[in-house]
Amino acid sequence: MRSHTRVYVAAAVVLLALCTLASVAEATNIPNGAWQIIGNSFFGTLQINSIDGAGNMNVSAYGNTTTGFYNNVSNTIEFLRQTGGALDTVQHYSGALMVLPAGGGVCTYVLTGTFSAYSGTGATASRPNFAWAAFINGAC
Repeated sequence: MRSHTRVYVAAAVVLLALCTLASVAEATNIPNGAWQIIGNSFFGTLQINSIDGAGNMNVSAYGNTTTGFYNNVSNTIEFLRQTGGALDTVQHYSGALMVLPAGGGVCTYVLTGTFSAYSGTGATASRPNFAWAAFINGAC
């Protein structure tokens, strides 16, 4: 009798894992518009103008042009922000999307992750990595 219980429990665990993987792989597009961003305690705007079918982004962060990608299957984002003309003024952002239902058909979209900075942006070898998050409300 115990061996049957183990088989049922194992089957339930596998089924739960498959259901979880299926829901994680759901494609999620993010809204265009002016997102509020905070990175290393600095507030600003992450302006998402468009993301094409290949995931290429037309985006600016803190008023600086960026280049990067958004993957709407893994719900991940990667972009480079150039704050000046020199190579050491680049910041590399990576993160993931969460969608939080706010009620009434409205969701709060949250991008959160880390960014790496270099000496031209004020970072140091002992502190090159920082947290960031961006928020916008939109239709679910």
